[in-house]
Amino acid sequence: FIVLDADGWWGKYPIGWPLLLALGEAVGAPGIISPLVTCGATVATFVLARRLWGERLATLAVLLLTASPPWLFTRPAMFSQPASCLCMLVTVWALAGDEVTPREMLAAGLAAGFGVLVRPLPGALFLVAGATHLLLRRDWSPRDKGRALALAAGPVLFWAGVFMLANQAQTGSYFVTGY
Repeated sequence: FIVLDADGWWGKYPIGWPLLLALGEAVGAPGIISPLVTCGATVATFVLARRLWGERLATLAVLLLTASPPWLFTRPAMFSQPASCLCMLVTVWALAGDEVTPREMLAAGLAAGFGVLVRPLPGALFLVAGATHLLLRRDWSPRDKGRALALAAGPVLFWAGVFMLANQAQTGSYFVTGY
């Protein structure tokens, strides 16, 4: 998982998860990030499921998540999958609202864009799925859809710029990644 080339020696994975781990290092508690991300994803599961199906099924969703073998094996480790899961859950929560609120659309853009930095393929798929969902919503006017896309696009473009700058630093090209 290490790339060694003429430009240097670096991890092939993008910088999203290492940025989160660096936050833990910065406060002197590197082991706190995985538990915080896991707790965040568990809370996001409950909040999303409650929004969609009510409190009873939200409780069941959390129980199923916490008993899921993939969750049990990835959450205590320093793997990026729970962080990717958290980004996707926040994105879906934000897009599942009844109205176009700036807070929710900015949350969708921040989470979806950062999700690409954590795990590019699932993150990019969620960007496409989220934009498609917004465009196909029948309960929103074309104006609402445009406003939602515009609000979410700013944070997505910011994270895309970070991704491209990291690519440039590692590979010498904005568009080439080790991933």
